[in-house]
Amino acid sequence: MKKRDTGVNILGFKEVSRSDKRLKSGLDTIINIFSDVKQKELDFREVDSHYDFYSAFSVKNAGACMDLAKQCLFQKGTIDNDIFYEFYNKNTNRNRVGSAFMKALKVAELHFKDSTKEFVKESLVSYFYKRIISDTVKGFNKEVEVAKLIKSTQGIDVTHSSSEIDNKYSVDLETVEFAVQVKPETYKSNSSNNPKLLKDKKTNLRLHKEYKDKFGKDVLFVYYSKKSVAIDLSEIKAYMLNKR
Repeated sequence: MKKRDTGVNILGFKEVSRSDKRLKSGLDTIINIFSDVKQKELDFREVDSHYDFYSAFSVKNAGACMDLAKQCLFQKGTIDNDIFYEFYNKNTNRNRVGSAFMKALKVAELHFKDSTKEFVKESLVSYFYKRIISDTVKGFNKEVEVAKLIKSTQGIDVTHSSSEIDNKYSVDLETVEFAVQVKPETYKSNSSNNPKLLKDKKTNLRLHKEYKDKFGKDVLFVYYSKKSVAIDLSEIKAYMLNKR
């Protein structure tokens, strides 16, 4: 007679036969408990208010990413993450970016003490790529879409703001009637769980007022959805309606 297998391989025994339905649910529970659990993704928003962390993505350290994206599109005729990654590496100070990364890494390691240093570093590399490469490409492509949509719906010519205007006043697009800052819908959130966002919103309102004082034009927001192709031009539509 064939000897029946019993036990669980994870606990040092042979695996229970799949046909033994009586033990399957118990086996699944044990496997879930003893199997390797994927480490929780780090939420770098928790440290984004620390100077050595958020300054790593400033123009001084990371370069004028949106300007580089415009140059990349002009030279290459198209842009995606891979194309921009190569272009970015050739046109930025890699030592400066690397130095900023190490400062940010020290902040992250001190904060995420429950994670291994290797995991924190790997996670931060991915986060740098997201912030500097993929977010720039996504944001720039949205600016292009928004500019085209304003032109087609309002009949107004739209230009991309210079890096000087963008950095000084947080303005992405300019028209003869108004200026525009393009943001994802999540920018509308007032949750206290993201203090950096709340701080940025206050800063942007101040900079937009300075822009209006200097150029006499309001700065309007255009929001886009990260989950669909939807673009919200409601502020522009309301503004133009009142102007008429």
